[in-house]
Amino acid sequence: MPVIAHTALESLTILTNMSRAFAEFCVVGIEANREHARELMERSSALSTPLAPYLGYALAADISKQAVREGRTIREIVIERGIFTAEDLDQLLAPHELTEPGVAGDFRFTPKLPEGYKPPTGPVGAGG
Repeated sequence: MPVIAHTALESLTILTNMSRAFAEFCVVGIEANREHARELMERSSALSTPLAPYLGYALAADISKQAVREGRTIREIVIERGIFTAEDLDQLLAPHELTEPGVAGDFRFTPKLPEGYKPPTGPVGAGG
């Protein structure tokens, strides 16, 4: 048993020293490039996910595929199609909305769905 305890303590000492060195030489001084992060977020096809409860999966997926195919943002396509205004999207796709539990926007927004699309229903869609 003493050998196991000695080895465990030795491993913890190594881990402690490694953690301090990692923090000192790798973490301290790191600054986020906010503009680049914002650009990456805007270009992410994942931004169609918070739209799905409002638009339904099929339309959200269609918008996402079009964005990837044309090298455009989901925001540009949604505004171009007249589904949401830029102001609505600013609120709906705000980072704090996307990192909180539940549906982004809490169903405060009403999309203008294209001809032939019906609002989603069920446990998430339309708040039901």
